[in-house]
Amino acid sequence: MTTAPEAQECRRCRSWPLLLFDGTSALPSLISNDTEFALEERLAGIGAVVSDRLVLLILAAGITVAALYVLLRPVRKRRSDVEEREPSAQS
Repeated sequence: MTTAPEAQECRRCRSWPLLLFDGTSALPSLISNDTEFALEERLAGIGAVVSDRLVLLILAAGITVAALYVLLRPVRKRRSDVEEREPSAQS
């Protein structure tokens, strides 16, 4: 019995996490379990204080500044353009 291509694709998608993370669960952590739990609790508390709107506002401001920098930066002259003009200016 053959299966539909969608079902085969779905099986492939489910196997990726196993392929990516197989064996890494046995690696030791850099910090102890208690320290990891305390750090997670502290970060969860900080995440609860910061609103989603603030994060989006900061992200939008950063993207705007980067776009303005790219659009308004002065155009640099190429070295080849400068070298071509110098001999003609001297003659």
